[in-house]
Amino acid sequence: MGIDIFGGVIGTMERALNLRAAKHGAILSNLANMDNPNYKGFDIMVEEEMQKSLNRGGGLTLDTTNKGHIGLKGQAGAPAVAIPQSEQVFGDGRGKAIDRDKAMVDLARNAVMYTASAQIISRKFEALKQAIQDGRS
Repeated sequence: MGIDIFGGVIGTMERALNLRAAKHGAILSNLANMDNPNYKGFDIMVEEEMQKSLNRGGGLTLDTTNKGHIGLKGQAGAPAVAIPQSEQVFGDGRGKAIDRDKAMVDLARNAVMYTASAQIISRKFEALKQAIQDGRS
């Protein structure tokens, strides 16, 4: 069993980065397809997925050492589920409307949150590097 010197922060931030990257892709897909007839937009609910992960024990996962093992349903490493966006319909009845301005705001907000998560991981590793260097002196 390994020692987690960061108290699960790295694993949690890894999950956050993966979810944020998936959300980024969903938003870009929505924007790219917003004028296609019958396109239904999707979203990744990052905060809800992170809360579920934390409620399950801080992002702990089960290792399977045999292909016959049954994985933990909703395991922290499992992919998030993309959910359909609002049920707003175009005036002509075709597909779901994608609000370009809202999507751009969501994209910018998601990018800021991704950067913040990456900076947290970076600072943890920088602290570890500093501790190693101080120990050599």
